[in-house]
Amino acid sequence: RINDDGTISPKARSDLVLGTSSRELRAVDGEGAAALVAGALAGWADVGGAEVSVQDISGMSGSRTFKVSSRAGQPPMVALHLRDPGLLREVAFQDRIDLATLMLTDAGLAPRLLAQDGGNWFIDEWVGSSFEAVELAPVEGMGKLLADVHQLDATWFDTFRHAMQEAYTPLRKAGKGSIIWFPAIRFKHALSHRSATVLELLVARPEFDPTSRAASRIVFTHGDFKPGNIIAAGGEHARNELQVVDVEFAHSNFAAWDLAFAITFCSSLDGRPQSQRAFLKAYLESMARIDSQRADTGYARVSEQEVNEVLLDIHIFARGVSIAFHLMYPHLPVTYDVLAPISAFVIQVRSDPLMQSKILATGQTKQMLAEFVDNQHAHGLSCAGGLCHQK
Repeated sequence: RINDDGTISPKARSDLVLGTSSRELRAVDGEGAAALVAGALAGWADVGGAEVSVQDISGMSGSRTFKVSSRAGQPPMVALHLRDPGLLREVAFQDRIDLATLMLTDAGLAPRLLAQDGGNWFIDEWVGSSFEAVELAPVEGMGKLLADVHQLDATWFDTFRHAMQEAYTPLRKAGKGSIIWFPAIRFKHALSHRSATVLELLVARPEFDPTSRAASRIVFTHGDFKPGNIIAAGGEHARNELQVVDVEFAHSNFAAWDLAFAITFCSSLDGRPQSQRAFLKAYLESMARIDSQRADTGYARVSEQEVNEVLLDIHIFARGVSIAFHLMYPHLPVTYDVLAPISAFVIQVRSDPLMQSKILATGQTKQMLAEFVDNQHAHGLSCAGGLCHQK
């Protein structure tokens, strides 16, 4: 439970531990979820089973999530999250999530955490609905929300980064901004079986690194910023119109990570250049406004040139984000032959004004990359060191 002083008790009820296997986790049904909530929350102690509605809204991560509601409960709607037991074997996994959750809830950027049992499960207040099923999420609101998240203290992750680098040798050369940190959150699951050569290639990818001030800033990073993890908050404790949920991949990274993740995995933004500009401009203006308030200086409006520079950065970094996301699936191969053409494409974009203009005009970098790779194959080209040559 959350204590009066804001700290998290290590266990809410020791008899509610779900076990240590993924099989036990998958076996939990609606009745079991309702019973767990009733046993964990004082405001649900007298709620009868017939009065409870349970909806399984689990994603594809291996963990389970249930929406549990009852008019007789206080609060009447909660979200029960059951962790995949395998995740608890990852370095600093639960402590990192605990701190990220506290920081976001304290800032009013995430729902209140109501109870938890170590890393087995946790319950937070259900304060609104996500934009998972909404075709066009509010892009300006998303930009402002992300700016608020990025204003949190980025140094929070330093201790966890150090612990991960001590545990996993391939991470020791990784900078604070790197595409490697997203899959490294699940190192044992996603990276431990990868070759050392490939991991070394992934740790330092300077061609993906952003060059603009706004995109290269090291910030508190949600890590999985997409519509399914953004809710329209309406609870009495919500201080922001939109809030984030699911902080499993929270860390610190370039601001470009969350920005690139959004334009890649949000249908309101993917391939929609005007929406991308609206999202990014709202983000940059919110960041500039907050910075000016902190520095007690006048607010400087965001120029179109700055929008273009940051937008190009995040389109390029998005190619690295896609590689990192690919790494989360252990059965999918990532080899030098996979990385080389992507690197060559990014390097060419950095030096080709016509390609840059096309990206800014169409927002379709993925399609341009596919055409680039097809052209290599059609002409019998091979890529290495960012250059493509005849085989």
